[in-house]
Amino acid sequence: MKSSESTKLIDAALAKCQGQIKHATKNVEQSFFKSSYADLPAVRTAAQEAMATNEIAFICSPEIREWVVVAEKSIPVAGESNPTVIKKQEVIHKEVMVARITHDGEWYEAEAFLKMKGEPDSPQAFGSASTYARRYLMCSLLNITAEGEDDDAEAAMDREKEPVKVARRNSDGKRPVLKKAAEKGDLL
Repeated sequence: MKSSESTKLIDAALAKCQGQIKHATKNVEQSFFKSSYADLPAVRTAAQEAMATNEIAFICSPEIREWVVVAEKSIPVAGESNPTVIKKQEVIHKEVMVARITHDGEWYEAEAFLKMKGEPDSPQAFGSASTYARRYLMCSLLNITAEGEDDDAEAAMDREKEPVKVARRNSDGKRPVLKKAAEKGDLL
């Protein structure tokens, strides 16, 4: 995370703001994992009044970042004491969402990579990825939490298999599956 040189004023405003922010209401059902989450409007609603009262602005925009990646490999050459060094340089471009909260000239900034599913150049893929990034960046920068249980970002894992089911516990608190596995010698 980046910040302005001084953060004294924004830190004080954030402390007040975070004391006033409500939990975001989980208002969308995620069908695959049978769970729910707070969408971007719910997250914004949770923080909007507290941000306005404490004069904190949230700004978010997509950007393209460029990295130069250099790979180096030494290849031994027969009959020579020094290996040949091959360098490969590659320029990588990646879309990121950059979010900034500001107050009285001071700021904090964070960014998230945009992972686009499906056809990566489609406006729909960009819209979906940018909305997801904006929601998570706003939650991160303002310390917004959703009410209820958290799925530990399981839905973001893009898994092809069914979710893992946890074995029920017996009245003694032990899981019968683990007992059977231990008896068979499947546990270390």
